[in-house]
Amino acid sequence: MLLTIFGYPASEYFNLEEELNYIGTPGTYLPTESLILLRISYSAYSNCILFLQNLSPDKFPELRSLVSGCKVETKILTDINRIIDNAGNIRDNASDNLLSIRKDISRQRLQIDKRIGEALNHAKRLKLVSPETEIAIRDGRAVIPVLSAFKRKLGGVIIDESATGQTAYIEPTEVF
Repeated sequence: MLLTIFGYPASEYFNLEEELNYIGTPGTYLPTESLILLRISYSAYSNCILFLQNLSPDKFPELRSLVSGCKVETKILTDINRIIDNAGNIRDNASDNLLSIRKDISRQRLQIDKRIGEALNHAKRLKLVSPETEIAIRDGRAVIPVLSAFKRKLGGVIIDESATGQTAYIEPTEVF
């Protein structure tokens, strides 16, 4: 309580001994959740050390002597912040490989969206679906809802069917 009066940086601390021992092995990595806890804990550690080291020599000499040999490595927080954003998400540019992979995924998603749109327009031209039909999502996949009577006329894989059995949800071959 006395340290609170002097502006002691109160924050959360987490026991990360297991995680720190784990990453001591080359080639290992921490899950995002552990990186977030490490960022919070190391930030708290840094703030406490700097606070105590910057106190005037007559205030809390025993505490100051305990942290006199402690160093704050700002690169640790810089590196963690380069990897994860404030919301705890891995940044696209956390590594060159990740950036490349995410760009490839984005390009492929655009191609899939384009192809399913073309397949839907084709189905509308053939009158296999009504002009108001929109792309639907079933089991995380973009599909075209088609009357079951026409499900074999639209090439693709049946992903789902309506409860009544009147509508089939088809992932076009071009997308599959």
